[in-house]
Amino acid sequence: MMRTDSAMAAPTNQRAPLCCARHRIDRETLDEQDGGIGKVGYEINFNRVFFQYQPPRPLHEIDAELAGVEQRILELLREVTE
Repeated sequence: MMRTDSAMAAPTNQRAPLCCARHRIDRETLDEQDGGIGKVGYEINFNRVFFQYQPPRPLHEIDAELAGVEQRILELLREVTE
């Protein structure tokens, strides 16, 4: 079942072709292909379609990387202050 907002609802004689897309028709513009009134647009949630969960890295890896970055920063500061 598709949820529709009153401002985004399709006319009663048309059905939204995609069940998970919001459907709206801009009736103030003309379509380039057929010259008809309105352009149909769809809003697709790309996060839902393409997102793949990646678990966070282990804490010891993050700590080691931060220690390396801290050392690099200290080296750069030593160069500047000399």
